[in-house]
Order: sequence, then structure tokens, then C-alpha cells
Amino acid sequence: MKKLTLLSLTAIILTTLTACKELTLEEVLSEAISATESLQSFQTTIDVSKGVIMDDQDDMSLTHTQTSVTNDPLTLEIHSEIGGEDGVDYVTNFSEEDGFYFKETTTDQWGKLSDDLVESFVTAPAFHTGSTTTTLNYFENQLSHLTMEETDTSYIISLQEDELNTDDFKKHLEELEFYNMELGALDGISDLEDITYTITLDKETFYQTDINIEMKMMIDIIEVSQMITITLNDFNDIDPLEIPEEIKENATHIDY
Repeated sequence: MKKLTLLSLTAIILTTLTACKELTLEEVLSEAISATESLQSFQTTIDVSKGVIMDDQDDMSLTHTQTSVTNDPLTLEIHSEIGGEDGVDYVTNFSEEDGFYFKETTTDQWGKLSDDLVESFVTAPAFHTGSTTTTLNYFENQLSHLTMEETDTSYIISLQEDELNTDDFKKHLEELEFYNMELGALDGISDLEDITYTITLDKETFYQTDINIEMKMMIDIIEVSQMITITLNDFNDIDPLEIPEEIKENATHIDY
């Protein structure tokens, strides 16, 4: 009995020591990538604000997108508000079986994209993943430019601008794709500066809960400031979207 008790105590001590082991930045990112790749469903919210300064005029635009995502099958339900109070709202539904449907909320008419256009839309991080895996892979390749802080519940990883390769960063922006919709072609960007890029990971699950990006740049002769805030929640707690038969039967087919 004493021998058994001693063995049990030893096992508890070893388990406790393992649980308390501090993870390195590289280990945390590796765990986060594995956790993200195995996600079955989640909700993501993307808020983008863009300030354009030209001729001493400061023009601010806002975009708000909330998306529910399931994998296997891939389904998306997207609600977008573009341009703030005076802008346009869209609802987008996609399922692997039925295709890509959308409507402007000021009308009752749904449209359906032709099949050859669907793939480019559903693979864009802007529409669903919140660029989670893309962000993590980029951070994993920028270890020398990262710092990590810990709270009781989170890992907070920040990208440092010092000596950052801005060409690599612009390539990353292109991979995220929703920047293209906000900024237009990235080839004209110069003087990229004041970059703040932070991700927050839940300590228990290693899921990304927040992504925050701020930056200033010149696009041709226009000064632009941009702030992107992405939040993720409802992990593995969303049912696949079912597109109503009424929408499928009445949608207008769109082929650009």
C-alpha cells in the first residue's frame, strides 16, 4: 500500500510539473496552429476602419462583417455593413451543396453566383476564417520580431515593427485578401509605418480570440491609416447553415 501511495504521489507531482511548464513562444504558436486547423465551427467579427487624408480632408470609412462558419460541410452565413450609417448592408449564405447566395438588405431579391465564381469567394479569409491560420503562419515565420505576454487566461503575442521586412508584410496583407477590398491594389503602398499587430490566444484551448492590426501608409500620394479588429467566439458551437428552399428557387443567377 505504501508503495502504491508513493507511486501515485510521484505521478501527481510529475503531472503537476508538466502542467506548470512554461511554453515558449514557438510552442504556443505551434499549439495554436494545430487547434485552429481542427476547428469545426466558430463565429468571427471583423471591423475595419480606414482614414484617408487628402487635400487636408480626413475621410473615414467603416466596414463591419459578422460570419458564422462550419467546416465539413463548409457553410457560411455572413452579415456585412459597408460604409457605416449611410452605407449598404449585405447578407451572404453559402453551403457546399447549394452554392453562394447573397442579397442587399434594402431589397428582397436574392442573387446566386455562378459556380465558376464561387471558389474565389469562399477561400477568401475576409469571408470566413478571420485570417486565423494565415495570421498564425505569418507569425511563426517572424519569431525574431515577436514578443509574448501572459495573463491568467491568455497569451498575447505582438509583432514588433523594428527591422520588419515591409515587403514580406505586404505579401501577408495580400494573403489576407480583405485588405485588397479595402485598399485596392497594394503595389502602390509606400512608407508603411506605425505597424501594431497583436493576437490573443486562449490559454486553455489555444484558439485565437482577438486579432488587432493598426498601420499607416502612403498609397500613391494619399495618406491612409487603417485599423482592423477581429474577434472570434462560439468555437465548435454552431450548426451548419441550411439555405431555405424559397431562396434557392427564387434567386437570380449572376455571372460576371
